[in-house]
Amino acid sequence: MDTITISRFLPLVAIIIVFLVIKLTSPPREVFRVAFTFSWVAGFLNLLVDIVEQHYRFWHYTEKYLIFGFPIDLYISVSLVVGIALPLVYWWLKSFHEKMVIPFLIILPFFFLLQDYVLIKATGYSIVVFDSPYWWLADFPSLCVILYGTLFVFNVSLRRKKNLLKT
Repeated sequence: MDTITISRFLPLVAIIIVFLVIKLTSPPREVFRVAFTFSWVAGFLNLLVDIVEQHYRFWHYTEKYLIFGFPIDLYISVSLVVGIALPLVYWWLKSFHEKMVIPFLIILPFFFLLQDYVLIKATGYSIVVFDSPYWWLADFPSLCVILYGTLFVFNVSLRRKKNLLKT
């Protein structure tokens, strides 16, 4: 099985991650609804920063079956994991382990940057090729926009819905 075929299973892996996070965090129905409703924000922000990064030639996708040059299954996976699972973990930390929120928010973009690097090295450039040795200079702020933008929308939405997030 090649890496292209494996990457097509990303949405299934993302669904499993979401179910595990739901099981572990046990969010109230309203909190889950907000995360689910705004999960598209993560995928949209990811697509937006990917368009900018490809335009300025930091990297490009090399796999087959792209739609307008982008793998849609990747954005579905990001919408599920970053758009649903991540806000639920954030809600859980904010509600039950408030001292861990700041370290979590600081470590988050570094974790995803490391994940991007390891993924690229593990797949041998069969999905993405770095066009610049400075790809991480574009990737890090992009990850911050995706992660913090998604959490911002989630946080604002929860505050508007019956104050479900502790202040």
